[in-house]
Amino acid sequence: MNPKLFLSSFAKGSGVAAGCFALTLVLAACGNAKTDTAAITPGGVRRACEARKTWQNPPPRECSNCMAKATTPKCTTCNVKDYSGVCADQEKARRDEPTCKDVNVCLFRCKDDCDCRDKCYADKATCEKLSGAVDLCTNQACDKSCR
Repeated sequence: MNPKLFLSSFAKGSGVAAGCFALTLVLAACGNAKTDTAAITPGGVRRACEARKTWQNPPPRECSNCMAKATTPKCTTCNVKDYSGVCADQEKARRDEPTCKDVNVCLFRCKDDCDCRDKCYADKATCEKLSGAVDLCTNQACDKSCR
């Protein structure tokens, strides 16, 4: 799915899912999802953050489960097969990037403040690109669960 078309379909609203997203950032991952090369562009982190702010009243458990499971290894026996592991490759690439080492602490403190989150990537362009791929992928995978 084209990220621009996907993100443009969001309605305006207030953010709720940042807490769910924070959980995603601290999980270990490896898997077999394809990396969406269109998502690995500067600004992916910001676009994903702004899109998550439109998720109004997400069901907390369903949303947080999706956000966590999308970046972890594929689970073929659990009841989250639709989104399990779909962003695992992107998360592994982000986790393996040395410049991403201390970013999670900063992101956790920012919660859903997109300006603050942007500052976490100062002088970390590679990490920002890889994180943007993870963020946009999880947004695509979890949009239905988090609206």
